[in-house]
Amino acid sequence: MDHIQQVLERACDQFAVPGFQKQAEAVLLEFRQSHQPFAACQHVLQHSTHQAAQFQAALTLREAGLREWEGLGPGGQQGLRQFLLSTLLRDSTPHGAIVQGALSGAFAVLLKRGWLAGNVAQQQAWLGDVEAIAASSQHLTIRSASIWLLEAVITEFNPATASAMGMPWASHEQCRSSLQATHLRRVALLVMTQARTSVVAALQGQDGGICRACMALLSVILSWDFRDPAHGLRMSPAVRPSDDLLQVKPGEAWRELLLAPDAFDWLTHLITTLGHPEHQQQLSQADSQCLASQSRNLLVRLCAVAGDIFPPKDGKQRASLGLQCQTAKDTYLARVLHPVLLCALPSQQSVQQASCGNQDPLLDACRAVAAAAPVHRANGFHRALPPGCGPQLPSGVLSSIAELTQQVLGTGGMGDDGGWASTATDLLLEAWSALLLEATMCGSPRDADLPEGVAEAAAGVFHALVLAALAEAGKGLDEDESEGEADAAAANPEANVSSVEEDRLAQAAAIGRTALEPCAGLLAGLIQQRLEALPRLAQSGQDASQAQEELCWLACMGAALVADAGDGETPLVPNAVADCCQAAAAAGRPDTIQALCQLLLQLLTLPLNPAASPCASPRLMEAAVAAAARLCGTYLMPSSELLGSLGHFFGSEGSGQQVVEGLLSSCQALLLRPEYTAEGALHKLVSGRLLRMLALCQPTATLLLHSPAYQGLAGGFAEQRHELMSLGESVLKRLAEALCLVAAAIPDFAESHGYTTSLLQSSAGAVERVSQLPAAEAGKADVTGQATILIQIWRGATQGMTAYSQTAMWALTQHLLQPLLSLQHIYRNHPRATCLLLKLAAGLVEAHISYLGPEDARQLFAWVLAALQQYARDGRRAHAGTVHSLNARLQEEANAEAEAELRALLRLLFNVTQRDLADFGTPAGQPGIDVAQMVFVGLDIVVPLMTTELLKFPALSVAYFQLLAHMLEVYPERVLTLPGHQATMLMNTLRFGLSSMSQDVLQASLEATAALARFHQLHTPPSSSTSAGARAALSTLLWALMQRMLEEPSGGDLVELAADAALPLILFCPEAFQTLGHDLVSSRNDKATESQLTASLMALSSSSTAISSNMDRPSRKAFRLSFSDFILVARSILQMR
Repeated sequence: MDHIQQVLERACDQFAVPGFQKQAEAVLLEFRQSHQPFAACQHVLQHSTHQAAQFQAALTLREAGLREWEGLGPGGQQGLRQFLLSTLLRDSTPHGAIVQGALSGAFAVLLKRGWLAGNVAQQQAWLGDVEAIAASSQHLTIRSASIWLLEAVITEFNPATASAMGMPWASHEQCRSSLQATHLRRVALLVMTQARTSVVAALQGQDGGICRACMALLSVILSWDFRDPAHGLRMSPAVRPSDDLLQVKPGEAWRELLLAPDAFDWLTHLITTLGHPEHQQQLSQADSQCLASQSRNLLVRLCAVAGDIFPPKDGKQRASLGLQCQTAKDTYLARVLHPVLLCALPSQQSVQQASCGNQDPLLDACRAVAAAAPVHRANGFHRALPPGCGPQLPSGVLSSIAELTQQVLGTGGMGDDGGWASTATDLLLEAWSALLLEATMCGSPRDADLPEGVAEAAAGVFHALVLAALAEAGKGLDEDESEGEADAAAANPEANVSSVEEDRLAQAAAIGRTALEPCAGLLAGLIQQRLEALPRLAQSGQDASQAQEELCWLACMGAALVADAGDGETPLVPNAVADCCQAAAAAGRPDTIQALCQLLLQLLTLPLNPAASPCASPRLMEAAVAAAARLCGTYLMPSSELLGSLGHFFGSEGSGQQVVEGLLSSCQALLLRPEYTAEGALHKLVSGRLLRMLALCQPTATLLLHSPAYQGLAGGFAEQRHELMSLGESVLKRLAEALCLVAAAIPDFAESHGYTTSLLQSSAGAVERVSQLPAAEAGKADVTGQATILIQIWRGATQGMTAYSQTAMWALTQHLLQPLLSLQHIYRNHPRATCLLLKLAAGLVEAHISYLGPEDARQLFAWVLAALQQYARDGRRAHAGTVHSLNARLQEEANAEAEAELRALLRLLFNVTQRDLADFGTPAGQPGIDVAQMVFVGLDIVVPLMTTELLKFPALSVAYFQLLAHMLEVYPERVLTLPGHQATMLMNTLRFGLSSMSQDVLQASLEATAALARFHQLHTPPSSSTSAGARAALSTLLWALMQRMLEEPSGGDLVELAADAALPLILFCPEAFQTLGHDLVSSRNDKATESQLTASLMALSSSSTAISSNMDRPSRKAFRLSFSDFILVARSILQMR
């Protein structure tokens, strides 16, 4: 043994020398993997003084104990645990902290490994010795070590922090449930008692580290995954939902322990005493900081306590008795929040300390507030710590938090440098959003009761936030745009703010709406000041970039304050805005909301003001356009009456018409003025957001038709004037959509027909002319560019088509069908043009499919079939072999082009299937439209081109499998008539989809598999000629489905879809299911798990057998429950950790 010790010590020494590191690593690895190294490890731990050798021995004990657990037998297992326990808690000089931690981890792992083999009495004995030492040992160091050992055990028994030890996931869950039921609360009581008795000694540095160990253990307990045992096993070891990540819900059983009045008075005493200067000399600075940090972290966890631990009807009962309405929940919040918040007060002093490098107290206070805010809200904070509750909080907790927020914002908190100020700002703004949620959330009551003074506090926070944002807006004006921002702007040119900025604006808007009138007045005043400054700056030639950046932020903030984003839905007037306007009208005072909206729209007129136009930068105009679109989408020509001057300003009987005319004039200037040439992002915002918003609203669209500015814009587009045609294809596509949408506002059919025809006739003629050019002429760069512009115009026009303009659009489209086929052939070697033509084809089918009669539908479908056949001859299939000869970068670009083309083809095929949903019948004697045949022809083209590299594109995979699911749901019988290669292709792709990690692909694959299996179960007789082949093919799908569901985590919705697919598969392929079950059971070596799996499989088989042949809804529902139980049990056994 001495020789092994010497070899191990020498290897540890050599490991630190670069020249001998590889050789030493081999020796250490051989020792770690040696058979039964227990005696050698024990000898090293007992006799060696070499810390690295002791550490290696502890790790080897842990790994070997797990690896050879079964071979040790009960006596060896108990002896190994006992050795670790005695080594950790013996009276002699303890090991170093690192070795101590390794030994504690080894004991915790080995205790858990044998936990389920013991009965309750044995489990109590295993932990009882540790608990007894922690409670009564006279040696402080040993008592501290025992508490750290308990901390390691609790950490190991928590599935979220459990080590991998080759146990089924069900065993981990059973260990968690057992410890929670019998030991966790008792350990918490023990450690709280120890902490209370050791706090005085800890403040004098004489507790042997007991207090710090107790706080660490309590923090681990408050990170436990508390769950009712009745909820059973988890479906997967996935991360808990985001709300639960911050909240801990110990349940009603912990109420007496955690809510007792004196439960944490020792913690309050500790953190308060550590903050007094006269006590800091009794401890070293390191010990003092460590104790303070540990105590604050524990208080943050206590602030996150939520759920049933608080009596649900406590407040109502007190109010009914006429007692002070401070509940047990409020009292608890006051006890745990007040001490940690005092670490950051006075706020000016704490911010100054944070600026000097001591930011931890401030950040912990912010974390505590953010943790408590979602649980207690503003009213709970106010009741817990109202004004006058103490000398440190004379104005109450909400005012103090507001003061702290203002101080943090004043030190650069709105920056994005990732420093302490930015982190604190994020935490505090998140806290304010949660505090005010009851009053600002969508659907909240108009009379939501907020505490007295919260509006003033929110106004102060908003004021500080605005000033901080303006100070930050001017920073970095000379810095280049980061690569990430440039990529984001290229990916989404219409997004004038990033998602992070949008979140900040939403949080600021929630705060501002609590005190809307002063906050809106503040923004209006700041915008007015800068608007007045712009002409002076322009006239004097001074740099206006600071004012421009500030106006950009103010425009975004102002729009967010008074209008919701909508996000695809019709935005409603916020309750706070309506109440503010109503109050202003009733009091007869000026409406600050109307003033702010007017100033925001005035930003858009800067290009029309000769004195200020030199300062109307493209970036400022982008912000102004986005703000105007957001405002007008909510308020312009409202469907319901708005109160006060705001309703008069935007309404049809007030200034609404002038607002529309002003918006159009500004749009025209921004699109056509030479100073905005090549400003693609700005032009896309104007045409794709503002003009489209005006066109979608029928009252404003009606005003557009009578506006000279709009008539000039529409006339220039119809005549294809150069100044408009030079805007770029993406802008023209959006512009065409907006102009075509206006046709819905023309009530007369003939006028609507004439408007659409005059708007698009010139572009239709241009398409015909290009299609008739010789190939050499059409292939020139300028002609190709013109062709792509025309295709994009027609794509936009098709997207803007409505029921009012469909007849005119179809009349024009009929003349374009053959020219578009010609263009497809001409530009067969131009990937972008080919892709745009396929997208146009998909758009045309989608737009017209629901309106066409049988004759016109046949014409459209014949054109689609011709386009597919021409693509098969001239498209990517003819050039697919050339991709493999390209270098990596060119191959990546070629794959992206191929993906775009194939996705457009799939969308075309999917739109073709919609004809069945709008079929008006076929006249007698005329052939019908075979939609299925056309789609399968298209799939025969697409599938051979879908390489492994292309399937890595998520959108392409999702589009393909959704189309496949639709086809198998609607036309399962056609699968039987498919040629052999197509049937093989379909099965192979279904197996690929069932193994996909994409939730959308998996969902579509499950739906397709369910439809195919259901058809065969109901319509394929067992004795038919196709039965054997179908059964063989579906058996492979059953294996793929089960493998995916058992090996990878899946949510409840996917499990239900899998059950719908598994039921007909099991009924149609019972032999395959029996073989699968046999293989699952035989793969287990443990008799207990074998019996569990067998019972679960038999229950699932019985459930499927009992289901009627028609698989009605009640039967499928019953099978879903059985299948879900089977997956839960099987995964808990098969998944090892």
